[in-house]
Amino acid sequence: MKSIIHILGEIHQAECLRYTNNCLPLTLKKLKANEYSRERLVTILRKRYELSHHFNQILEYILVIVETESRFWSKEKRQKFIFAIEQNLREENGELSEYGGPHIEDRKTFLAALGINYEIEFKHAGTFIRPTGSLAVQNLLRDVKELIDTGSIGAISVLWYWENRISLSSELGDYWIILKAFETTFPEWKKEEYAEGDIFWHLYSHAVHDEFHAKYCEDALVSLSAKNSKKVRGVCEKMRIFFDEFWDSIDPLGGSQ
Repeated sequence: MKSIIHILGEIHQAECLRYTNNCLPLTLKKLKANEYSRERLVTILRKRYELSHHFNQILEYILVIVETESRFWSKEKRQKFIFAIEQNLREENGELSEYGGPHIEDRKTFLAALGINYEIEFKHAGTFIRPTGSLAVQNLLRDVKELIDTGSIGAISVLWYWENRISLSSELGDYWIILKAFETTFPEWKKEEYAEGDIFWHLYSHAVHDEFHAKYCEDALVSLSAKNSKKVRGVCEKMRIFFDEFWDSIDPLGGSQ
């Protein structure tokens, strides 16, 4: 039976390979090929940021699951699981100075530059438990919640895949693709280096350092025995499918939205 660290390594390498070979949902392929106009690119960002709008609540929900389901675990394993979530929450809330202020403010800055008011845009988005926004986001959140509800291992596996996919080593992940598309389509905001307050800071900062969030989850998961590796792989494979379906469904040139 393969160890969990071996399984995570295989999943990571498989993801890198398919991103390198462009074996991706059509929306991501079109983003990479710069096939969207400014208006359509903004439409895609709005859908992706609707998903991000719920991320803090997802983390809080995962924390409750882990604290409840792991109460009889060893102290070391339990602390690693809780740390992975709390560290992520601290950064999202702007409590770690090296990563700047609350991430919601960075999203607001980006959307405001595009002429979009954050509060109005997501006024009817609902909550993670009861999303009421776009169908694409509702479907993904429903599927993600079902995986989280399987328990602590499933919940942290969800978070590992989510964070790993955004950054995906060496500029391969989803946020790298979105950033490059916006840099090409909105060159007036492109910079050689980004800092907090820049229009593209939110995309860039996540693309660069979400691998560290994935590493926290990895450290938690590898503290478990190999007998859990099948579940970890299964959750990550489902997450890949769910995210690919989400991207396919938000293509403004077609798809379900």
